[in-house]
Amino acid sequence: MHGNYLILKLTILTVILFIFTSAAPLLNLSNPSFAEEKIMFPLNTNDGFAATFGEFRAGHIHSGIDMRTRRRTGFPVLAPSDGQIVNLYGDENGYGLMLTFKAANGLIYKFAHLSAFENDKFKLNGFVKKARAQANRRFNFDIDLSGENIKVRTGEIIAFSGDTGAGPPHLHFEICGPDGYKNPTDKPAKDFEIFNPFNFIGAETSADDTPVNIASILLIPQDENSMIEGKPMNAFFSFKKDEPNGSAPDLNIKALGRFKLLVRAFDENKIFEQNESKMGVYKIEFKELFSERPDGSFYSMTFDSMDYKSSRMPEIVYDMYYSNISGGNFYYKLFYESADLNAGAPRFIKSSAGGGIIEIKKGRKKIFELSACDHRGNVTKKIIEIEGAETAPLKTQTESQSGVTLKPEIKKPRKNNAKKTAKKEAAGPADPRISVEYLQNVILFKLKKTPRGGNARIFHGASPLKMFEHDGFQCFYSGYEKIAAAPEITVTSADGKSHKKYSLNLFKVTAGEAVRIYSDSLWSIRINPSAPAGEAFYAGEAVLYPAASFGPAKNRSAFGEIFFSRPVSGAKIYYDISEDAGINSKYGIYDVYSKKNMFLGSSVEEISGRRYICASMKNFKRLKCTVLKDEKPPVLKISKKSAARISKPFKFSDKTETDFLSFNLFDPETGINKTEIKFFIDGSESGNYEYFSSSLLNCYLYDLKTGSNLTPGTHKLKITAADNSGNVSLYEKQFKIVR
Repeated sequence: MHGNYLILKLTILTVILFIFTSAAPLLNLSNPSFAEEKIMFPLNTNDGFAATFGEFRAGHIHSGIDMRTRRRTGFPVLAPSDGQIVNLYGDENGYGLMLTFKAANGLIYKFAHLSAFENDKFKLNGFVKKARAQANRRFNFDIDLSGENIKVRTGEIIAFSGDTGAGPPHLHFEICGPDGYKNPTDKPAKDFEIFNPFNFIGAETSADDTPVNIASILLIPQDENSMIEGKPMNAFFSFKKDEPNGSAPDLNIKALGRFKLLVRAFDENKIFEQNESKMGVYKIEFKELFSERPDGSFYSMTFDSMDYKSSRMPEIVYDMYYSNISGGNFYYKLFYESADLNAGAPRFIKSSAGGGIIEIKKGRKKIFELSACDHRGNVTKKIIEIEGAETAPLKTQTESQSGVTLKPEIKKPRKNNAKKTAKKEAAGPADPRISVEYLQNVILFKLKKTPRGGNARIFHGASPLKMFEHDGFQCFYSGYEKIAAAPEITVTSADGKSHKKYSLNLFKVTAGEAVRIYSDSLWSIRINPSAPAGEAFYAGEAVLYPAASFGPAKNRSAFGEIFFSRPVSGAKIYYDISEDAGINSKYGIYDVYSKKNMFLGSSVEEISGRRYICASMKNFKRLKCTVLKDEKPPVLKISKKSAARISKPFKFSDKTETDFLSFNLFDPETGINKTEIKFFIDGSESGNYEYFSSSLLNCYLYDLKTGSNLTPGTHKLKITAADNSGNVSLYEKQFKIVR
C-alpha cells in the first residue's frame, strides 16, 4: 500500500514539474537590466547553430554561439544594435579575423572567424594594411579603434562571415559586459561577465522542438566502504532512449555510501535535419524528491552567464577525462570541487547541497529526478531510485561449487631466451598472475579465476583484504592510504601452506608538489595546483614484484607505465639532466602509447640548482614517458598547384590577396616552431605569410610595407623552417614574373 501511494505521489509531482518547466526558460534575474534587451540577428541567413554557450572545450568553456553559414563564407555580418567598432584583431589558428563592437547599451559584441571586414563605408581594410606594414608581419595584429569614433546603426554591414582561424565556415558571436576584453590578447584588469547570446536574440531566430538527450550517468564511489551493486567501482548506467517508463523509475540502483555523479547529456535540433544544429544544454538539475529540504535540489547549473575566470576552467563543469575521450558527448559534473575550498562557486552553479555528494544509508531508499533542458525549454527528465542495500556479487557459470583457485592457467612452455631471462631476473620480474588497477576510491589486486576449486587470500599485514568478483577476476581491494603506508601484500594459497610476498611501486602525489616517480629515478611529476583541494592522487605500476627482488628495470631515460587513482586534468613532467652532458636541445620528452611516441615538450627549467627537461600533459590517467633525440628536419614541400605556377613565367592577378604560394609544412616528431619560420624574397625577410592547421603555409608575393606587387623579372624565394628540436628545412627557388 505504501509503495502504491509513493508511486501516485511521484506521478502527480512529476506532472506538476513538467507543466512548470515546459514553459519558456526563465532568464537569470541576477543579470543587469540590459540582459533582457533583444537585439537583431547578426546574419541574413539562419542555418542553425554548430556550437552553443557553455560547451566543453579542452582548455576553456565555449563563451559564445557558433552560427552555421550553409558551409559557405561571405555572408554579410550585421550590427545587432546601434554602437561603434572598437577593435580589429587577427590570428591564424584561434579567432581568425575578429571584429569587436561596443553597443550603445555598453555591452561588448565579438564576431570571429570572418573572411573580411567591411570596407566600402567604414574603410576598415586601411587600418589592417597600416598595422601590417608597420609590423612587417601578416599576423598577429591587434588594432584599437576606440578613438576613431566609427559609429554604426542597427542592421549595417560591418564584416563578412568566413572560416579563418579555427574550424569550417561559421560565425562565432560572443557578448561580454562593459568591462570585457576587446581582443584575446588583453589581460583583463578585473573579472567580468560573459553572457549567453540566446538571452538576447529573438526566439523566432532560434527555433527548436527537440528535447535534450540524457544518455547515461556515471556513479563514482568516494571511499572503500561505498559500494554500487556490491562493488566499490565506478558504474555506468544507460537510459533507454524514447521509451517512456510510465510511473516506474528509469533506473533502479542498489548502492551504499557516498557518491559523485557524472551525466552524459547532449542537445539536438531536428528542425534543421540537414545538419547537426543544437541549442545546447541550458539548464541541468539533480534533485531529491520527497526530501526534507524545501526544494530538494542537490545540484543545478543554469548557463545564463559566467565570469571570465570561470570560463578558463572547464574542469568546474565537465569531467575532463571522460569528455575528452567521448567523441563530442560531454560529461557534466553534478558536484563542485575547487582548488580553493574557500572560493565561492561560479554564478552558473545555482545550488550545491553538500557539494553535490550523494549519501545513501543502509536500509534507506532515495528517489531523485535528473532533468535537463535547452534554451527553448525542451526538457527531459529521468527518475532514479537508489536503494541503500548491500548486493552480493553475481556468481558466474564457470565457477565450481567449491569455489575458485588463484593459480595461473597452464600454458605450453616456451623456449627461454637466456639473455632476456637474465635481464628480467636482474630487474626483479613482475608476477603476471596478479594485476593492479587504480580506481578513484580503492586499489584493486586482480587474480584470474580458474575452475580448480579452493580460494586463495590476500593479506595486507595481518589483515585479509576484502574481495568481490568482476569480469572473470577475483578483485581484492583496500583504500590507498593503508597500502601506500606499507606497499607490500602477501598471497596465500587455498590450503594456506604457500605464502608469497609482493611489493608495489606506489606513491602519493599532492597537487602543487613535485614528486619523484621512483625514489632513485631522474623523473618527477607535479600535478597542477588547480586540482581539487583535499583530495590526494595516488600513482603506481599495474604489476607486483616479488618482495625479495623488488624494483622495475631502471632506465635512465624512460620509466614503466604508471596509472593514477583518478584522471589528472593537468601536470608537468620533469627529467633531470643536471649530470648528463650528452642531453642537448634535440632531446625531448615523449609519451609512449601503443608503440607510438608522442612529443610532449622540450623546454628546460632550473629548479634548486638542478636542470630539467620538462613537458606538460592534460587529461590523462596513465603515463609512460621516455627521452628521445629528434634529428629529422621538418617536411617543407611546395604544393603541386604552386609548383606548376612558378615552373614558368607568370602574371600577377588583379587582387594581391590571391597571389600566394602554398606549402605543406609539418613535423611529425616535435612539431613546428612557429617563431622560426622565415620567408625571404630577393634576400629581404617578409612577414607576409600565414601558417595554420599545423600543416599549411601560405606565402604572399606582394610587399607588406608598400602594398605593391613584385616588379617583372626574375626573383628568388627562400623559406626556412625549424622544428622544436632545432632541425631546419630549407626551400629555395627562382621564378619569373612577366607583365
